[in-house]
Amino acid sequence: MSREPAGAPVLLGEVLDLLAEAWLVPGFDARELAGGIGHRAAAAGLDRLAELLAGLADAPTEGLDVEYARVFLHGRPATAHPFESFYRTGLIGDPDVTGELQELLAAAGVDAGGPRAVPLDHLGIELDLLALLLAGVADGGVRPVVRSQIAHLGGRLVDEHLAGFLTRLQAAAEAASPSPYHRALLHTTAAAVAAARAVLVGTAFTQDKETPPSRRKEERKMRRLTTVLAGLVLVLAPAMVRAQATGDEAEKIREEISELEARLEKVEKKAAKDRINFSGDFRFEAHSIQATVPDHYDGMMLQKGIVDTFFYYGANGQFPPSGQAVQQFIAQNYASYLMFTTNLTYQQLAQGMSQIPPAMQQQLMMSLLPSTYVPGYDANNSILYTNRLRLNMDAEVTENVKFTGRLSMYKAFGDSTGVQVFNGQANSFSIDGNTTGVPNSDILRVERAYFDWTNIGGTDFYLSIGRRPSTGGPPMHLRKGELRGGSPMGSLIDFQFDGITVGYHIGENSTARICYGLGYESGFGNGQVLQTSGDKLKDAQFAGLNWDIWADDTMLAQITVARAYNLTDGFNGLIVLPNNPVTGQAVGAPVVMRFTPSANLGDMDIAGALIMRHDGPIEWFVNYNYVKSHPDNVTTPFGGLYTDPFQTPESHSGSMYYVGLRYNLPNGKTMLGAEYNHGSEYWFNFTPAQDDILNAKTNTRGDVIEAYVIHEIRNRFLFRLGYINYDYDYSGSGWHVGAPKDLDSTPVLGFPTYDSASVVTATMTVKF
Repeated sequence: MSREPAGAPVLLGEVLDLLAEAWLVPGFDARELAGGIGHRAAAAGLDRLAELLAGLADAPTEGLDVEYARVFLHGRPATAHPFESFYRTGLIGDPDVTGELQELLAAAGVDAGGPRAVPLDHLGIELDLLALLLAGVADGGVRPVVRSQIAHLGGRLVDEHLAGFLTRLQAAAEAASPSPYHRALLHTTAAAVAAARAVLVGTAFTQDKETPPSRRKEERKMRRLTTVLAGLVLVLAPAMVRAQATGDEAEKIREEISELEARLEKVEKKAAKDRINFSGDFRFEAHSIQATVPDHYDGMMLQKGIVDTFFYYGANGQFPPSGQAVQQFIAQNYASYLMFTTNLTYQQLAQGMSQIPPAMQQQLMMSLLPSTYVPGYDANNSILYTNRLRLNMDAEVTENVKFTGRLSMYKAFGDSTGVQVFNGQANSFSIDGNTTGVPNSDILRVERAYFDWTNIGGTDFYLSIGRRPSTGGPPMHLRKGELRGGSPMGSLIDFQFDGITVGYHIGENSTARICYGLGYESGFGNGQVLQTSGDKLKDAQFAGLNWDIWADDTMLAQITVARAYNLTDGFNGLIVLPNNPVTGQAVGAPVVMRFTPSANLGDMDIAGALIMRHDGPIEWFVNYNYVKSHPDNVTTPFGGLYTDPFQTPESHSGSMYYVGLRYNLPNGKTMLGAEYNHGSEYWFNFTPAQDDILNAKTNTRGDVIEAYVIHEIRNRFLFRLGYINYDYDYSGSGWHVGAPKDLDSTPVLGFPTYDSASVVTATMTVKF
């Protein structure tokens, strides 16, 4: 190495000291000093830096402090803040960023504790630290191994902090049209940092042969912890200089360094386990939907007819001779009608209906039905695009304790409203259980967040608490070309629960879990304090057993038995209702409403059994599920358990069977699959988060056929083409409230429902 480059660290240190002062003192004029150092930089062969220093020396300095304040302190409309954390986290002096810098300062022997006038992430302070490290590199009394460690520390400061910081700062400053002086200051700073990095990298590389092999591990992603060793080396450096004349003492210090390196390697491994690991996937889908709605009677129009008739009856003491007479009477007494409908409650309406003899009720319904008839129609959507982003995270917190989480965003192209207009389908209602399973908005939501505490007390018991991994369970993952995503059977439970699991590993291939979840919390956010004791609802809770009887690479045998207690007529959520469910009248505008349950309806038992096998190139499964209701004698504007409004609830049971097969082609990249499921009249499952775009296919009261092909275009880049055909026998798929109606009988429907539908979906997914 020539004498000129050997002096470069000293010269660059002076330049950085000068620049640091210019950034820390708003009115500081660096022109004279810049001119002098510029001549020396040219002599040292640092031509680009010399040119920029000359430009800085010649820049006009009118109103330096005012211009600094305008651009870097309180600019309008935006400020080019000289603080690194602003560009990384949006905060100034963010503890995460300043903590990293404090670590670097400590390694360099600088005490960064105590009160400070300026946060550690100020550009001036980072430049000062870089100058200090260059001085260490330039110290001729420092042994090569120590110099290499100091250079490595400086390289980290540039690569992990200054390089990205300066790029963003320059872009922000240019947007504010800085003065010629401050533009020159920015360019000179960037060039000085780049020149310093070249010197530091060169120093580290020239010493590679003297660096022990274990030192090469510093180039890993975990090299942040190198500061621990680098700081200790800097502390030992003076002793090493003094020890050059004493071979034994120098040898002893070298042994100490080797020991420190070994200790660092252990710490690196531990820290690597403690860090959060991120992965994820992005999915684009294009759907084409063809669907039909059958002939039916509009239940909301019928409800309005009943309310209007009650208004007439209450005023006249007799039933009207015709519908025309009712509307004429309402027009003549419209103010009274508005007061009546505004104050009408479902309880009042139900009480009025109970006082009418059944034969007269039937006669009333028959007189109103003809005017509510709706002929069947198509409900097609030729093209619908969606995006879904999922970010997975996990961290080994400590021994036997692990955190797992997933953030998800799912939206339709052109819609980030977050709330859909209710159309009678179970996936048009935004609730806690489906926030990431139904397209809603571009908000990144917490789908999962829980910890696992395993080997409790040295046993095979474990505890898991939080937002549960209760979506994407078997066998639903097979059709998506994914790994098993949740613990419970996905055809029975696909619901974003908050809850608790206590599990026991019976053996290497068998795990039993007792699970608890909460679907509705009555005591928080629902105005319970405003209600009398008789009006307060009970929490809707879920408890059950989920047992992987056998689980390995070739087979999964699983059973689930659970009960839902105190089910409500829906869950807390946001909704745009087109009609008032009490009066049947159209809502005047698409208003977002917070839905709060109005009653506990009873309990429900669910159970299921699943066998999945992987035999050579074929994967297949057979699944059977069962549900039984235990209703209370309660109905609401939406009905009771399997019961319409004004009717007496009865216990009913339903079932569903589900089979599927997937063939993996010999090329190892292509999969062909087909599935079929059938649900009975009273079939119901808890799957609002199942992300079939039309409706969860497994809640269908009828038949569903699906076929698909999945091809891996590149590693972790998948294409899927799928076709689903729904053939509905009964209304109410996905709902536990309201009585199922035979769709071939021209039923009364509160909201339209499909009788048949087909969906073609093309999917592209990248996994990272």
